[in-house]
Amino acid sequence: MMGGMSDATAIPSTIVAGTTVEYTRAYDDYPASAGWSLSLHLAGASVLTRIATPDGDSFDVTISAASTAGLAPGRYVWEERVSGVAGRIIRVAGGTLQVTPDVAAATPGALQSPDERLLVLLDAMVERRATSPNDWESSQIGPRAVTLTSLEAIVRLRNQTAWRVQILRNGGRLPPRKITFGAI
Repeated sequence: MMGGMSDATAIPSTIVAGTTVEYTRAYDDYPASAGWSLSLHLAGASVLTRIATPDGDSFDVTISAASTAGLAPGRYVWEERVSGVAGRIIRVAGGTLQVTPDVAAATPGALQSPDERLLVLLDAMVERRATSPNDWESSQIGPRAVTLTSLEAIVRLRNQTAWRVQILRNGGRLPPRKITFGAI
């Protein structure tokens, strides 16, 4: 490693948006010293192309923190291509990777799932309805009628949402059931 790059020799399987990615690649059949150049292409919710810097026979690939900050989270397909000798372009490697959000730049609630955000709202709604002195579900004043969802329906929706949140937090698996035994 002449250029002082990291010890990584391949693109990582996960990139955190807003962080720098560096690695060095070498292809014996396509050395930089013989006039080959290397390009990295990412395609997913966003696209990105980087041209590697030649370093002896190797290539240093750098994606700046500013560039990864522009990548939307999700699954990306990546491909490395060498080109330059007699106009040839050859795909030398490829695969998929995951871009994850930049936690350091997140705003409150931004990294919660829709169900996690909904659960907070439903919990507040249940608490408000359960403790409200105006415990009515419908009313009419003049020509205007207001109908609220029943507390029972809100609790049912809240419990369904809480179940989905538990599954999400349990890696997509059903959470273990707790069994309790009462007095006989």
